[in-house]
Order: sequence, then C-alpha cells, then structure tokens
Amino acid sequence: MRNRVDPPRPVTLDFSGSAAAEAGRHDLSAATADGDTLWLGSDEGTCLVRLTRVADDRWGDAVDVDLANLVDLPGAADDEIDVEGIDVSGGALWVTGSHSVVRRKPDEELSPAKRLRRLARTSRKGNRHLVARLPLVADAAGRPLPGPGARRLPGTRSRDALTRALRDDPHLGAWLDVPGKDNGFDIEGLAVHGERLWLGLRSPVLRGTAVILALHPADDPDDAAALRLRRCGPGGRRYEKFFLDLYGLGVRELCADGDDLLVLAGPSMVLDGRCTVLRWRGARHARGDAFVTRDALEPVVELPYGHGDEERVDHPEGLALLVEDRGGPALLVVHDSPAAGRARGSTVVADLYPVRSSTA
Repeated sequence: MRNRVDPPRPVTLDFSGSAAAEAGRHDLSAATADGDTLWLGSDEGTCLVRLTRVADDRWGDAVDVDLANLVDLPGAADDEIDVEGIDVSGGALWVTGSHSVVRRKPDEELSPAKRLRRLARTSRKGNRHLVARLPLVADAAGRPLPGPGARRLPGTRSRDALTRALRDDPHLGAWLDVPGKDNGFDIEGLAVHGERLWLGLRSPVLRGTAVILALHPADDPDDAAALRLRRCGPGGRRYEKFFLDLYGLGVRELCADGDDLLVLAGPSMVLDGRCTVLRWRGARHARGDAFVTRDALEPVVELPYGHGDEERVDHPEGLALLVEDRGGPALLVVHDSPAAGRARGSTVVADLYPVRSSTA
C-alpha cells in the first residue's frame, strides 16, 4: 500500500562552528529532538552535534559532543562509532552504534585481483559495539549537554553484552558475523519508552520480515560505568523480539511518539529503494516474541528518495518528532548522502512533514 507524498517544508540545519560539520552534513544517520534542542548523529567519526532552534525553520549554534571524551569506548579513540540511533529520555541521551561487521568496498580503480581480495576480507570495528546512556546537564546557557556518569553495555572490540546475549539466538545468531551490507546484523534505529530500549535492525530481513529488539537496560551495581541487560524475554532471555511485515524492507530509524513507535522502513541492502514511515500503534504495551502484521502498521508518509549512481543522492535515515511545531506535530527527516542541492556551505536542508498526533 503506497501513501500520498505531501510536500515537505524545508528546514535549514546550520553546522557553522562545528569541527564535525563535513561528516555532520553529508553522513547524517540519526536524529532526535527535545524541545528546542536537536541532536544529530553521523555514521562517521565519534561525534554527535547539538543544534538549537534559532528561528522557525532554522537550527544552528552547533556544538560538537565527542563521545570519545565521555564514554570508555571499546576501540581506538579515533575509530568510528557508526552512530545509528539516538534518543533523549528521562534526562539522559541514549546512543547506539551499528554493531555491524565491515566488508571493504571493492573500489573500481583497483585491479581485479585487489578488488577480489577486498571482497574476501571482513573486520570488526570495536566502537560500533556501543550502547550507552549519557546523563544530561545544563551548560552555561541552560542548554543540555552530556555530563559525567555515562554508562554503557560492557564489551570489547569484537562483541558486547548485546551480541553475547544474541549469539545462540535461532533467528539472529547466525547473522552476527555477516557484514551489515550483506544482510548481516546491523542496528539502524533506537527509541526509548520509559525503561525499555528499542533497537531497530536494518538487517537481517528474514524472508521479508524485519526485526526490532526490546531491551531493559539497568545500572550495574558492581560497575559505575556499566549497564546490564535485565531478563525480559520469553524463557528468561535478556531481550524481546518483534517481527514486522515492512513490505520486505528493513528498519532505518525509530522514533517514539506517545505509546507508539514511528518506524522508518527502507532498503536493507546497498541500493536505492522505497522509504516509508509507518506507525506501530501501542508498541509500548507489546510483549515479545510477537509478529506485527501490516494491519497493525498505519502509513504516515511515503518519502521521496534518490535514484542512480550519483555521489550524493537522498537516503532518508534520521527522524525527529517536533511536538511543538507550528500547526501541530511534525516529523523532521534528515538524509545520508544528501542530494547536492541540499548542501550549501555549512548548512544542509532537511524535510519537515506534518503528522497526526499519537492520540488521533
């Protein structure tokens, strides 16, 4: 079922003053809003960027937040985290890396022999194994910034508490060692409902069915810098699983809206394809393991996306719900590899779509 595409309202994101502006503009992979504060994540480097609403359709006053200075990262300080999900809840900022294995791209300028060798090699980037909670404090201007007391799931360069819990899972365990770009395990969305942490998987997509995990992280009483996963799933597992019929697409982003989850569905593989936002009503009250049929998913908006082999084509990847926007709630959509016309100097243009209230 295809939904009507309403023309979006353009919103300017100004990264002036951000040392991470280049990655921030061109590789946006996650977003969340809290009042007049917008947090953006990139799949490059280790920085988040905080923007503040400076006008009706403009966000600026960029501040870099380097997670390497706040969290004991499992890998080298300059290794990318591949931030794929962020959310603000309970006075804290939550962030996740993709957890995916990497296969290098066989660049066309290489000889055939070197391209073949690249395709045969996979590697793990330790900082991708990150699920962290960072308490927020007010800066001198009264705006939120992460302060001391960050906690993360314990892990190493090759695994963390989440992947250890999933190792023997009959649906997901076999995909943990497969690169994300090959339909392997790849997190690309995060949302928080109270004490429940949702993680959306871009892949694997199992026989056309996407997967969302629900975790119940808690403070580790034996380690002031660690989180632990409480038992919450069937059989005492430390996670719940939900299987969604997203028309064969994977999860590219999650956004909490009241008791609902807004799900950005898009291609699981390296290709251009349909991108659509769906509302999973009452997700907060669901308990795993469970199937979520198409009938339980309401269309919100069908998003335009780029086509072709151009260097910069629009790939919708981040959602932020602006609950106090003029005229009612609206959904901000940011893009990885934005089309050339979106980037101007230190700014990039995002799209804003009106949405119905979660109680409508």
